[in-house]
Amino acid sequence: MKVESRLFAAFIPALAAAGPLFAQAPVLWTRINFESSPVAAPVIVLVHPTRAGNQWTASLQGWTLAGGWSGPLNSTTSLVLSAEVTPLNAHSSNYIYSDGERDTEASYRNRTAELKTGLRFRLSDRWLSEAALIGLYESVDDLDHEIEQSWRRPYLGLEVLGEYTNTVSDDSFHALWDGVKASARLRAFTGDRGWWRSELFLGAGKKLRRLFLGARAWWLYGDELDTVNAFLVGGAWELPGIVPLHGYRYAEFRLGRALVVNGGADVKIGNDSYVGVRGSYLDGSAVSTYGVTLRVSTVRKGIGLGFGIGFPERVLEGGDLSDTVLYGGLTFAVFQPRDALRRPRH
Repeated sequence: MKVESRLFAAFIPALAAAGPLFAQAPVLWTRINFESSPVAAPVIVLVHPTRAGNQWTASLQGWTLAGGWSGPLNSTTSLVLSAEVTPLNAHSSNYIYSDGERDTEASYRNRTAELKTGLRFRLSDRWLSEAALIGLYESVDDLDHEIEQSWRRPYLGLEVLGEYTNTVSDDSFHALWDGVKASARLRAFTGDRGWWRSELFLGAGKKLRRLFLGARAWWLYGDELDTVNAFLVGGAWELPGIVPLHGYRYAEFRLGRALVVNGGADVKIGNDSYVGVRGSYLDGSAVSTYGVTLRVSTVRKGIGLGFGIGFPERVLEGGDLSDTVLYGGLTFAVFQPRDALRRPRH
């Protein structure tokens, strides 16, 4: 399973924007997600800055292995290189859904390789932008002949990204932040056929004593999208690069266009635990639906635990409770202070 190819690219700038600690110390961030489809997906991200100002990254996301390097050209601009490969089940190709049920006959085989090089511009602590060239190859089998033929050769693409972050706190263990985040991304490719995808995101959160309120919205639009390159929407995993739709399974919907709106409220109980509710609405190509997730999360000795139960529209309107979806996640991060790297060995 490939969680989502953009998770690696999106998560690294998020770490860098979180504060000086990430810029100065190696970080190992690990999460294991599961849902009752059943699906289980590990996410492991290693960020290793050097004293020369360069930064090395490596990650495992589901079946996707990725690595990257960035080096400063001046005070605001860095050169960025990255590569990733998904040897099987790219774009969750082994999990295709039809009317809420897994359709095993519609599953296909997909292997992906991507190379990217470009420039990253950080004009302030709040603004980040990138421009990059992309080489993409999708090896596709067991789909319609016309679709397979359109992916028989590699594609060359251009990616433009802009991100804005203005937060006073950001808790990745509970997926809560106080402030505003926004981003815009465009990917356009040329090859046997031209296609492109664009994404706009806006999210806001506010802490009111022991209550946390949040709202997030995605606008997704593309052209010449098919089963392979469509937007994946669904699930309750609130991670960069994933568009959650509460009450539904991960990647339950494959869409050429969509508006997704999520809102939620979490109440703090005890020292570091939250109980909350999340609601989602989807207006997409050929589908309009909504869902709800009830969730609980806690942190114990630096380890984050989260669990939830999701109710899709068909259950909320009196359907079979067997259509509910169970979610869970286990998260931990390890920071290695730079002083420790300089300690002499005895």
